[in-house]
Amino acid sequence: MFSNAYQSGFISIFYSCGSNPLSLWDKQVKNGHIRRVVDDEVKSLVLEISGTNVATTYITCPIQPRASLGVKLPFLVMVIKNMKKYFTFEIQILDRLPAKPVLADSKPVGCSPYRPLQVKEAASTTGIEETSTRPRCGCVEETPIHFLGQSEAYGRLRYDVSDTNDKDMRRRFRVSNFQSATKVRPFCTTMPIGLNSGWNQVQFNLADFTKRAYGSIYMETIRVQIHANVRIRRIYFSDTLYSDDELPNEFKLFAPSDKVKDKKGKEGPDKAEGILFINFLLCALNRLGFFLLK
Repeated sequence: MFSNAYQSGFISIFYSCGSNPLSLWDKQVKNGHIRRVVDDEVKSLVLEISGTNVATTYITCPIQPRASLGVKLPFLVMVIKNMKKYFTFEIQILDRLPAKPVLADSKPVGCSPYRPLQVKEAASTTGIEETSTRPRCGCVEETPIHFLGQSEAYGRLRYDVSDTNDKDMRRRFRVSNFQSATKVRPFCTTMPIGLNSGWNQVQFNLADFTKRAYGSIYMETIRVQIHANVRIRRIYFSDTLYSDDELPNEFKLFAPSDKVKDKKGKEGPDKAEGILFINFLLCALNRLGFFLLK
């Protein structure tokens, strides 16, 4: 969806106050509901996802099952309300394993993608060498290496960056408020989340979580899926974490215009009372002067 677009600043994928907030989303409902309601706290329209089973009531973006968001921004921010019920959401990402150094022949080799390169791999304990076949790639870095406890160099360290598409992996981060421990599996990581009462701003550092869980490099976000039970105001990606003062007004939960109106409403009666008091004093002084002249 966004893979061919210029990505910087903010990319919003959901806003509850729009004319069609679920234009990018597909929804599944069973024994629950997905509808817009007016929240008493923010006094605005929000999307409410409610259901008896969190697994059967959810929204997912993008709509097509095999489509990809293609968002490369590393921070996912969600403005959600704690409904004090079971809640979970899932993020599917694409990551890439870093290039691993391999022991190659010391003789410089030209770039030939068709001829295999004989690579000597040495065990860390026994020192036994095994010969294997790897694809040849000239875009590598060569560095002299030495085995542990030996001074003689047996070859050069080459970073095999060939065939990088085979190293791209699709993984999922599943976050919920009904789990107590983090479990890292090869293709899915589950982790708990603690929400305060009322509205919360959940900030998810995708690049940092990917590196900590799998030691890989975050490439892009493929899919976002929000399950029951929650109220949603805004979901967006950003290139960095912004403070509340740096955010645009439409990305804030409470608009500053509302606060200005409240201040004006509070200051209004005070000013009116002050004007009435001054008028009262002027009238009293006029009457006092009239009596003194008599």
